[in-house]
Amino acid sequence: MGVLLILPILVSGFIFCHSHPYYYLKLHRYEGQYLYLQAAKLGIDSLIAALGLHWALQAALRKLSSTCSFIPSFDYISWIAGLLASLDSSHQILNDQTAYQAAWLIVLSATMILVIPYIYSWLYEFILRKKHGFTDSNQIRLFIMAELFKDSPLDKLLFDSMRNQEQSLMLTMEDRKVYIGRVISMGEPNENEGADQEIAFMPISSGYRNKDDLTVTLITEYSKISQDFLLVLKQEKIVSATPFDFDVFEKLGDDKPKRNRIVSFLKQIYAKKGA
Repeated sequence: MGVLLILPILVSGFIFCHSHPYYYLKLHRYEGQYLYLQAAKLGIDSLIAALGLHWALQAALRKLSSTCSFIPSFDYISWIAGLLASLDSSHQILNDQTAYQAAWLIVLSATMILVIPYIYSWLYEFILRKKHGFTDSNQIRLFIMAELFKDSPLDKLLFDSMRNQEQSLMLTMEDRKVYIGRVISMGEPNENEGADQEIAFMPISSGYRNKDDLTVTLITEYSKISQDFLLVLKQEKIVSATPFDFDVFEKLGDDKPKRNRIVSFLKQIYAKKGA
């Protein structure tokens, strides 16, 4: 009978991965056998939690019935086992022992699939809200992403730019195109890709790197456009990224007049933000 728990364990682990914000944002990192092992591990955690929950619940019911004489004792496992046995009155499939085991299987499976993953997710978000003062799910999501992106310098740089809109970046793409601007948002994660597969980028200026010496030549000034201009860039196409620095930028390359106009425009933007 215990072998029948394998499927509920895997289903519970799968639901755990999708309902828990931390594991959902990491789901794209699990592939092949590792995904099955991760689901099995979380499912076993749910099984242990379900066993502890029902043990505590039955102990509490026994304690309550012994202290309050007007409350009858209720063993819901035995009641379900009796109901199953009554459905098979000839005992061709279930005897008293197998009916009791089947009752435990039903109760544990239902608890692992319908209760435990969501309780874990709620407790995780509740602890983060109390510990860090978060008021909505988006803040929790950003906090988790910040923790996950620590293992990738590029992910962390892009994410920090998204959170700190005063931080501009200079991105160099595979085709030697160069963009200077800010990261507005990062893509939503899914089962196959993480939250960093693409970015929404607001360029301030763009140009290209010379194919011989890789010096930067700026061509386009997006400050001349009255409305915001957004680009969606694939992160895998980014060759290099660096924080943008005014002083260094003023000293680089040729085309001094255009460079000065862009620097003046950027300084005006940040002056308005600081006002």
